[in-house]
Amino acid sequence: RQAEAADLAADRADAEQVRGDRDAARQDRLAAAEDRAKAAEAREAAALLGLTTRNVIGQAQGLLMARFNITADEAFSRLVAESQRRNVKLHSIAAEHVDRHHS
Repeated sequence: RQAEAADLAADRADAEQVRGDRDAARQDRLAAAEDRAKAAEAREAAALLGLTTRNVIGQAQGLLMARFNITADEAFSRLVAESQRRNVKLHSIAAEHVDRHHS
């Protein structure tokens, strides 16, 4: 009878261990899924920022092209030169040009 009780206790302990292992594996899978979701959100945000940035740079190029009767390449070169001279990000320089035009 004591042997049966000991075997039952061991079986219960084994079952608890299996449950614990399954729970840990489930938590690991959940954490991995959350990490993938966060990475996807970050990629989406970066893509949206890239589109917005390119749009603003394109607008600034167009403004410079119209104002100075220059090509797109020349306008872009001017924006890049100003960015480097002032040590300010290109999209910020472009946004300043667009904002000045609209104000």
